[in-house]
Amino acid sequence: MTDNKNNKLDDNMVLDYLKSNPDFWEKNSLQLIPEHDDDDEDGVLDFQQFILKKMRDNSVKDQIEKKALIDLGKANFITFRRMQDCILTSLASESMEQLIDVIYRDWAILLELDMIVIAIETDNKDDFPVKGVSLLNDGDVDKYLGENDIYIESNGTSKDIFGSRSVLINSYALVRLPLGEDKPNALVGFGVSQPGIFDYSHGTESIAFLCSALGYIVRRWLVLP
Repeated sequence: MTDNKNNKLDDNMVLDYLKSNPDFWEKNSLQLIPEHDDDDEDGVLDFQQFILKKMRDNSVKDQIEKKALIDLGKANFITFRRMQDCILTSLASESMEQLIDVIYRDWAILLELDMIVIAIETDNKDDFPVKGVSLLNDGDVDKYLGENDIYIESNGTSKDIFGSRSVLINSYALVRLPLGEDKPNALVGFGVSQPGIFDYSHGTESIAFLCSALGYIVRRWLVLP
């Protein structure tokens, strides 16, 4: 006897079988058409109604999928516009102090965040020339980020980054700020009061791009002895 366990049906084999067995549909129609709730007279299945119902179900499914794609497209467009506005307002800054003010105030409003912080490593905390940034010890950026460029805490805070206002932060993202080989390591902290806002499943491409662009702008104004 031939072992058919490993044989796989293909379209041609099915067509050949149906041609050889023209009464297949008649014998197996009840098994091929799902049960329905309609009480047809004489127990006759209305194949036309079945097809129409199938078409309506597919149409509803298509509409749901299209709406989801449209909503996603709108959300992505809004995110893109907000990032664009953040970069444009930063480019208009005329000093490092003004840039920090734009990031802390305007970015927070545009991105709907509770707090944004720039943190820079230094061994000169007592006389650091730039006001308004959080100062970190050498090696802290790699300690927080490891080998990655982004660290996300879905439910928690960081006093080292957000200082005295860390009690207001319950979800945050830390993103490496690329300043170049001649500048110290730095990062940007984005914080919100609502837990779960930042999550790896939400994607990190947008804030990664934003901080990459910001790195070039900060490099333009950050002058260190």
